[in-house]
Amino acid sequence: MSFVRTGDVSIKRWNGKVPDHTMRIMLLGTTGSGKSSFIEALAGGGQRLGISGGTLESFTQKVQAFKVENIQIKWSNRDVSPIYLVDTPGFSDSKMSEAEVVKKIRAWMVENGGMYMFFYFCRITDTRISGSAWRVIKIIKTMRVVPNSLTVVATMWDMLHGEDAMKRADGHFVTLQDDIWKDKIKEGSRVVKFLNTQLSAIETITTCATWGYWRFYGFNVESNSPITPLIFAELLDRIGNAIQQRKTLQDNRTQLLHHPNHELDATFRSSLQDLDQQLNNHIHHLLALGISPRGLDVNVRTTAYQCLLDVTLASQQFVHAVEDTLAQLPTVPSNNKRKAELGASLPTARDGFIHAYKNLRIFGSAPSNFEEFIPSVSLTTWERFTLEIYVHTERWTLLLKKP
Repeated sequence: MSFVRTGDVSIKRWNGKVPDHTMRIMLLGTTGSGKSSFIEALAGGGQRLGISGGTLESFTQKVQAFKVENIQIKWSNRDVSPIYLVDTPGFSDSKMSEAEVVKKIRAWMVENGGMYMFFYFCRITDTRISGSAWRVIKIIKTMRVVPNSLTVVATMWDMLHGEDAMKRADGHFVTLQDDIWKDKIKEGSRVVKFLNTQLSAIETITTCATWGYWRFYGFNVESNSPITPLIFAELLDRIGNAIQQRKTLQDNRTQLLHHPNHELDATFRSSLQDLDQQLNNHIHHLLALGISPRGLDVNVRTTAYQCLLDVTLASQQFVHAVEDTLAQLPTVPSNNKRKAELGASLPTARDGFIHAYKNLRIFGSAPSNFEEFIPSVSLTTWERFTLEIYVHTERWTLLLKKP
């Protein structure tokens, strides 16, 4: 196997199915680790793809293929094939769980086929590896990737300033080789430096000496695959953290009922909406896993229902808090403005409760160890009617989606 350059190297975003009999290289890593920057660098100075972000939220929200122009691979039988880079959403993202990332990758591979190489990106500036980063490393190691097809790419060398920073980075690079990835290196993997230049990106690709074809089985988290316990535990952590964050935000909003700050309340309300969306996604992926993997004694349906119930109860409590605050305000001219503001916020609070209650109802009957939830918020006849229609429609939709 060798690589052939036929001109100036560039990158072309590829839409649609990646052709068969092509070299595919999947880029994996945590959010902000440099995957998209690698593609940008490979594109050269004349191209601006606008795909790199550098924040805690993944700039890459879906799996996206890119065709490498003017570099091809020559196989041992002398056939020549184009090269495609497959960019993926980042692990350890602030909003997207590992379960969602893995599901997106697997869906793409089911449609497009397997991989020949994997580049795992990590920041050389992260001399201390967090717990979430260790979990991602374990996920990569348990994917059953053919070892000689895995390249660990250390990034952010261009962000180092001063001798001390360079010494720390060099020391961390040695740790990557001699400790963290030692087991995989013995089996044929490698660790390389990416200097955020086109030449460095080209060398990272063209110095690959071996490869191994890999299907999507390692990303099958809906079976009891080796990565399932890691994905499951991470999802539970996210759900627990989100519930705690939600409680804090809801408490803050309740306090603002007595100490108004409209700008701060708008911020809290927006954060709650984002958090609720994340929670719904996490619960959806948790339920998709079905049962907990070996070693984790967790009832999936009970956990999911408890989360939905917590959100519903908190939303209901906030409605009552608004009602109580409004009722307790003395009817004097100086309170007219505040009464009007609270009166205007009450429908929004009710809508939030109804939305949470809908999700609880769509879930279905409460598990046996729960009492059936009966709302204390009075709903109008129209609200009850539209809620029932919505719930039944969503339940039928979910049933039709089941295989």
